[in-house]
Amino acid sequence: MNSRVANFIGGAVSAVLCMAALIGMVALVGMVRPCSAAVTFGPYDLDNVRVIDGETIEGTVNVWPGVTTNSSIRLKGVDTPEIHAKFICTTLTSPACAVEKTRVDCERALALEAKHFVEVTLQNAKVVVTSITPDKFAGRYDATVLVNGVDLGSLLIASQFGRAYSGGKRGVWCAP
Repeated sequence: MNSRVANFIGGAVSAVLCMAALIGMVALVGMVRPCSAAVTFGPYDLDNVRVIDGETIEGTVNVWPGVTTNSSIRLKGVDTPEIHAKFICTTLTSPACAVEKTRVDCERALALEAKHFVEVTLQNAKVVVTSITPDKFAGRYDATVLVNGVDLGSLLIASQFGRAYSGGKRGVWCAP
């Protein structure tokens, strides 16, 4: 084999290996957390949307033509009441527990209203996720969700189903 043919074969093998590495990296994009929180992704269309609660949705993200991934997405910059608010009480017969139960029931009722608002807002709408970053919980992402071009988090806040949130301890939704 002459050196010209060997160089061509070596170059072709090298190109194939580089292409395989690139394909592998593209496949891993959804599985590997970026090194910096400053790295964001999007916009991507979101289909088959299911509302979990006022600030969390799941759906099919269209990454490439014909390539999709199912993702859980938490809205950036907004907090809504929790459907699964924690009821913490040590003595179930104490008056304080009755007050705590009332607070938790109140938050759950508000959470269901927020969830319903999001469900109605997303009906027959074009949904796009942008400014996507990994969430603190594995398998979930934080993102700005646009509904027909309007920020869903802003809609929740303007409609008083949510409030601005930048991390840290959540506030109380229902006073005892």
